[in-house]
Amino acid sequence: MRATSILFSVVALALVYPLSGGLSLYGAKLTSMISVLACVSLFLAWAYRPRFSNLLVPLLLFDVFALIRSIPTIEDPYTIQNLFAYSLFLLAISSSYSVFSESASRVRQLMLLIMISHAILGCIYTFTIIIDGPGSNLIIGSRTMGIISASALSLHASRYRFGAKIDLLPMLFHYLITLSSLSRTAFVWSSLVIFYTLLPKRPNITSFVKLLIVIVLWTSFLGISITWDPLHERFFSGDLSLQVGQIQINTMGRIAFWTVIIQSYNESPLIGKGVGSSQRILVESFGIEHPHNDYLRLLHDTGAIGLSLWIFGKLLLLNRAIRLYKLEPGGYFLRFTHLSAIISILCFLFIAFTDNVVVYPYAILVPALLIGASLARMNNEYSQRPRKQMPF
Repeated sequence: MRATSILFSVVALALVYPLSGGLSLYGAKLTSMISVLACVSLFLAWAYRPRFSNLLVPLLLFDVFALIRSIPTIEDPYTIQNLFAYSLFLLAISSSYSVFSESASRVRQLMLLIMISHAILGCIYTFTIIIDGPGSNLIIGSRTMGIISASALSLHASRYRFGAKIDLLPMLFHYLITLSSLSRTAFVWSSLVIFYTLLPKRPNITSFVKLLIVIVLWTSFLGISITWDPLHERFFSGDLSLQVGQIQINTMGRIAFWTVIIQSYNESPLIGKGVGSSQRILVESFGIEHPHNDYLRLLHDTGAIGLSLWIFGKLLLLNRAIRLYKLEPGGYFLRFTHLSAIISILCFLFIAFTDNVVVYPYAILVPALLIGASLARMNNEYSQRPRKQMPF
């Protein structure tokens, strides 16, 4: 009970984090203080009933490697902040895995708390849109809200896919928020999830007709959305340095950032230049703090070794969630737990191409907690199954 309470308190912290913005307390950023507090809380939740899955070994090795590589710059704020963020993902999975292995019934409460947190943030952002217009940064950053709503939509889509029709409304609510936030990557991901969610489950004539209807409606709405002036400007005006066929896409300076990161990475391709080094280079060159591509961030900071460990660790967890989903003998809710973990991992990996989710606690916590809840199921249902069915 104590460990569960601590875990739920950390989820509540994820609600506060996006609202803290640039606030500081005694000279320290409030966002950094929340990250440290979340790490400590998750460690306490895990230590109450310690469990560790072998699937987390690659991510543990990544954290250890990143720490050792960053010893020369360990006093740098960027290094400290990123190391805490990397640790947060591992701690969140481990604590969730530990807690829900003991009390699987609490998973429902976790899901409810996450959805309520997302709904509250969505309502707050809706209020700022009314006042300040689309892409508002008045209380919550537009990019932050786009990531949160994409994550929330993924969760509701998993429930809707398993027959919870009531989740259609919050799913569409968060979809409209990703549209209004003008976050392009979040909008593209959310559109793909919506399309997948509405696909018919059984192949027959009726489902084929439904599929055609879904395709027509989805492409029509997508086309209308992209021609909407605020979103159209985000996609097709400004820094048009990316060209796909005959279409020029606004990268908002990302190509320039990425070019500098790659050139710097080539100086130390195997072990990288240390955690936070990509941010220091960008601050010196452009005055911005993040590369807006987490794969390049990890490649530059931890080299090919670190990035390989990180990707292998994520794919290992994704593979296990898919296998658990297929083998789950339980009902709707138990299978939904695994599907929500699968979609959350894919959402995290997709948005990482153009954003900075690996260092955002609010983006880390939800997929990590869902992964832990999914892994916890194998302790109860799959311990007697032949090992050959689940080689990883």
